[in-house]
Amino acid sequence: MWLVRGSFARRRALSAKMAALFLSGALVMFAIPALAVEPGMVSGTALSTCTYRAIGAKDPDPKTRSQDYLAEKFLGRTIDFQAEIKEIMRRPRRSYFFVTARTKHIDALLERELKGGVGQVVILGAGLDSRGIRFHARYPKVKFFELDLPATQAYKRDLVEKAVGKPPATLTFAPIDFNTQTLSQVLAAAGYDPKAKTFFIWEGVTYYISAQAVDGTLRFIAANSGPGSSVVFDYALEEVIKGDSKRFPNAKYALNWLASMGEPWLFGIADGQADGYVAQRGLRALSDLDSKELTKRYLMTSQGQPMGSISGIVRIMHAEVP
Repeated sequence: MWLVRGSFARRRALSAKMAALFLSGALVMFAIPALAVEPGMVSGTALSTCTYRAIGAKDPDPKTRSQDYLAEKFLGRTIDFQAEIKEIMRRPRRSYFFVTARTKHIDALLERELKGGVGQVVILGAGLDSRGIRFHARYPKVKFFELDLPATQAYKRDLVEKAVGKPPATLTFAPIDFNTQTLSQVLAAAGYDPKAKTFFIWEGVTYYISAQAVDGTLRFIAANSGPGSSVVFDYALEEVIKGDSKRFPNAKYALNWLASMGEPWLFGIADGQADGYVAQRGLRALSDLDSKELTKRYLMTSQGQPMGSISGIVRIMHAEVP
C-alpha cells in the first residue's frame, strides 16, 4: 500500500517520487483507492491518478487531450508530455489510457448533466478530483460535495490552497470515516438536498469494496436523490474477479499482485448483466461503455488512429434514478 504522511513539503516531494515510480512500472495497472487507506494516512491512489490526468492535459493533440489543467498544479511540477508518453508507450502502461478516457468521459457526462439542470454534484472517494473548481466558472451556483477520508481531504486542501488559493464556497469537503459514519449522516451534515437532481461520481472505487458496499451505495443513490439524478461508476468484469482469465490472461498478474499487497479486487459485474444489476437497485442504465467504445470516443488521434489500448476487463456505467 502506498501511503503519504508528514508535512506538506515532504508529501509533495514524495508525490513526485511516487509519480515517477508509477510511470516506470513500479506500481501496478490500477492504483489503490482511498477507501482502503488506514486511518490517518493518505493513499497513493490520488497521486497516481492525478499524474495521469496531468499528463493527459498536456497532450498536444486536441482530440485526445483531457481538460484537467489543475492536475499539474496539484502535483507541483511541470509535465513534459513527450518524455512521459514515451515512457508510458515503452512499458506499455494501459492504465494511462483508461484514466484518460475515464476522465474525459466523466467530464463529458458532468457537462451534459449540469446543462440538464443538475444542482448538486457528489464525488465519492474524491481524491484529487478538480471538477468542483474547474466547472465553477461556468456553473457558479452548482454545489459540489467531496467525500473522502479526513487525511486525504487535509492533503487535498493543502494542494488546492497552494495551487489556486481559497476554493469556491460552492465546494464542500465532507470527511467521512467509513467504519463509523454513513453517507446519509455525512451528506446531511454537509447540506446535501436529498430531493434535488444530483450527479454522483464514483470513480476507481468499486473494484476494491464488497458487493454489499456497492449494493448499499447504489440503493442509497436511488432512494436519496431527486428524479433524473444519476451516477457514473467504473467496474470490473465478474469473471476476472472469480479468477477466470481465459479472455484476459494479463489480468491474472495484476490481480495476484494486488492480492499480495493485501488489496484484492473484490467486486465485479457479470459481462452483459450490468443493466439488470443497476435495475435491481432502483436505477436505469443509460450507458455501459467497454474498452472499444471508450477508445472510439476518447482515444482516437487527429490522424484517426487509437493512441493506445484499454484493458477489456473494465467498463464505465452511467445509470439514473427513474
